[in-house]
Amino acid sequence: LEWIYKNITPKIIVSIRHPAGVISSLLAKKWGYDFNDMLAQPELMEKYLKPFEKQITEFAKTPPSLIDQGVLLWNCVYHTAFIYQEKYAEDWMFVKNEDLSLDSMGTFEKVLKFSALSFDGEVKDYIKETTKPKDNVETEFVRDSAKNVKSWMTRLNEEEISYIKSETKDVWELFYSEADW
Repeated sequence: LEWIYKNITPKIIVSIRHPAGVISSLLAKKWGYDFNDMLAQPELMEKYLKPFEKQITEFAKTPPSLIDQGVLLWNCVYHTAFIYQEKYAEDWMFVKNEDLSLDSMGTFEKVLKFSALSFDGEVKDYIKETTKPKDNVETEFVRDSAKNVKSWMTRLNEEEISYIKSETKDVWELFYSEADW
């Protein structure tokens, strides 16, 4: 992101999503992560992911459960996002996925204004059409955004939620509160 910021555009938007939301999606799609990709980037490891190096190395050798992969991946991504937020709070935009879903019109208006993009009737119509399903029918591209925010509560069981909450606590507390659980 820093390279893009310095070389391509100063308009960086970082989207933050609840750890249980991310991990429940990874589980639903059965998506794992190859932590060798992180280890192959020495600057990334040294500059941002040093606190996670031992665990990343272990997971690269022997991938654990998808939940454990998701926990480590979420911690790495949002630990780094927080470093960026501290460094670039004045220049970059940091927006929660939940805000985009619960107040789609208002939050997208802020995002588009930050990006110096048009927020006209066509854009508003598109947001309305893609964040609210017609006749309660959701598709890959049209869903009830507000309802989707807490879908992880039905996808994950209490034990999984408790585990994710405890294992991501040091990082989620930087973006979320207890009420978000």
